[in-house]
Amino acid sequence: MKKLNQEYIQILRSDDLASANFWRLEKRIKADRRSPGVICEVSRRSMLTILVQLLGQQVITQADLVDFGPELRAQVDDLSNLYN
Repeated sequence: MKKLNQEYIQILRSDDLASANFWRLEKRIKADRRSPGVICEVSRRSMLTILVQLLGQQVITQADLVDFGPELRAQVDDLSNLYN
C-alpha cells in the first residue's frame, strides 16, 4: 500500500490540470481495487490462485510462505512456474 500511495502522490503532483489529475487518480484507484495486493476475498478454492497472483505482483515473497506446509508451497511453485 505504501508503494501505491507514493504512485498516487506522483499522479496528484503532475503538472497537468488538477481535474485531469483527479480523474486519472480516480481511474487508477478503481483499477487497483481489483488487484489482490489491495483487497481480495479469500476462500479455500481461490487461495492458490491468490497466492500466485500476490507473488507475481511482488506483494509477497517465497519467504512469506515459509510457515505454509510443503505441499501447498510446492503447488504454489508449480502454478507460479506456469505463469512465468
